[in-house]
Amino acid sequence: MPAAPLDRVVRLGCARHALGIGGLLLLALGIAVARNWDAVSRALGDASAMAEGADEARALETPADLLDWIRGHPDRGALVVWDLAADSAVMTVGHATTARPAVALPVVAPSLDLLVRPDTATIPPSALRPLPGVERSASDSAAQSVATVAQRALRGDRAAGDALLHLAADSAHLSAEAGAAPLDGLFVAWAQSARADTLDAFLANERSDRTAWALSRRLRTDDAFRRAVEVDLAAHGLGLSLGDQRRAAAATVPRLRADTLARWLGRVVEARDPLGQSFLSVATEPATDSLRARGGERLGVFGGGFPGIQSTAGILTRADGGGRVVVLLLDGLPHAVFYHLAQTGLDVGLVLDRLGLDE
Repeated sequence: MPAAPLDRVVRLGCARHALGIGGLLLLALGIAVARNWDAVSRALGDASAMAEGADEARALETPADLLDWIRGHPDRGALVVWDLAADSAVMTVGHATTARPAVALPVVAPSLDLLVRPDTATIPPSALRPLPGVERSASDSAAQSVATVAQRALRGDRAAGDALLHLAADSAHLSAEAGAAPLDGLFVAWAQSARADTLDAFLANERSDRTAWALSRRLRTDDAFRRAVEVDLAAHGLGLSLGDQRRAAAATVPRLRADTLARWLGRVVEARDPLGQSFLSVATEPATDSLRARGGERLGVFGGGFPGIQSTAGILTRADGGGRVVVLLLDGLPHAVFYHLAQTGLDVGLVLDRLGLDE
């Protein structure tokens, strides 16, 4: 039955309204994109960057594949296996003598002495506050022991690592010139430099660690500054693309050598003195029944990551006094490879495999 003239008028009016609404929505979207073009272009760039190294990432299916990848890219990674009984390295892959940016692991040395100092205070929750926009929120409501905070720091909790660094510095066990830099100060320095379009100049500055220390201390002593930083980061994040985050981390995150760290950890663990026992208590856990049946005593795998960087270490002690330490440092990773490791844990699998736990 043909539509009545009035029905046609109504339909035509609805269509015009729909077109008008659609046009307004497109206009609003265009205005929003124009006003936030930096964020939009950064998001588009990040989406494109995620494809970097996609073929390499797809080829990494097992820990053995990752080991072969390091052999083929010695400038991007190093693996050192230290045997406790032999007091020597039994396996080295990649450029193990190259100092590489590392996450979580640089807090080990500055915090060790704190574990055996009876006069070391507990760490208040105010010292463990993460930065919104760049770190996960925390629900700490009570002071925590140094041992508890050290456990968190070794497993990639950045706020815990920064709190340990400050406590070590306040206890005269660390100086701002020692090379270790609090990450919250680095993040704020990156964000400020990005806002001022001076990131390249900051990354080229050899005193970036001192800038990080100064900003980190101000975050802890100047409430107004802290609130302003939190508002800015919550609204804009770091303001860096994935590529810029990788560049910034490569240039300013504290560095370690895989061979030096493996040797040092091995000797701390093997000594079994109060310092070594304290470190084992926070870095490892008692072996499970299945591992104990094979002679294992304590086991721990720890570390952290940031775009382009994956840092992992493992310790296995045995009842007969033997055992191993494994250090794996990766940097300059293609974005797809980095996120593949973060999702699959192949770096942890490789460390466990080299510890002799390939089940």
